[in-house]
Parts: sequence; structure tokens; C-alpha cells
Amino acid sequence: MEFLQALKNRRSIYNLGTNVNLSNEEITSIISDCLKYSPSAFNCPTTNVIIAFDEKHQQIWQITTDILKEKLAKKEETFTVAQNKINKFKAGIGTILFFEDTEIINELKETYAMYAENFSTWSNQANGMLQNNIWTALSQANIGANLQHYNP
Repeated sequence: MEFLQALKNRRSIYNLGTNVNLSNEEITSIISDCLKYSPSAFNCPTTNVIIAFDEKHQQIWQITTDILKEKLAKKEETFTVAQNKINKFKAGIGTILFFEDTEIINELKETYAMYAENFSTWSNQANGMLQNNIWTALSQANIGANLQHYNP
């Protein structure tokens, strides 16, 4: 039942901060364990993560801001709302970026041709499970998080 309680406790926290009782290394270790123990099709993980702290974390959100500013150049009010949200994300201790390794997916498609049409779907499912596992594990460590989908 501890697992169900962990799922219930996991929430989107939008006012992020840096008041965290774990070091960057300890946070990275939690994320690494989630990568290692989250399920994937044929036990071939296809999701990679980049963990950014400090200056790199700030740079990610500055790049996001710059791209959105360009895309929303004629919608100043919409950009202002987006920028206010981004500022809340920048206030956090770090950012985790999730990526699908298309080389592994393509190798699986070739190796197991009979299942080729399924590997992209299975990869997305594994990615979702990993994201939920990391989010829940961070919540258990009293680290607030939220999940954003920015992909300009």
C-alpha cells in the first residue's frame, strides 16, 4: 500500500524552489534507479534523460523562453502568460529532459521484425512509465515537480 500512497501524494507543484534536502548527486541517483528499474519492451530501454542543474537548468528555460517569444511575437499577451509559467519552472532546482532513442527503436524493429509496428508505441509507453516513476520517486523524497511538454 506504500506504493498507492506514493501515487496519491504525487502532485504537480507549480511554485518550484531550491529548498531541497538532497544533493544533486542524490537526486541523480534516484533518477538513475528509476531508469534502471522501469519496465520496457524486450527489456531494452529506449528513453534517455538529461538532468540539468544550476546554470544548465537556467539555460534550458531561457532557450524555451526565447523560442516561445519568437513563435508568439504577434501574441504578446499569450507570451506574457507563458513567460510567467516558465519563470516558475526556472525557480526549481533542476530540469529533466526525456528523449526517445530512435536508434534503439530501429534496431529493435529490425531484430524483431514481426513486432516492428509496435516498438514506437511500446517506447512511448515505457517513456510514460519512466516519467511517472521518476515523478513519484521525487515526490517520495519531498521534491516537488511538474511535467511540461515543450518541444518547439
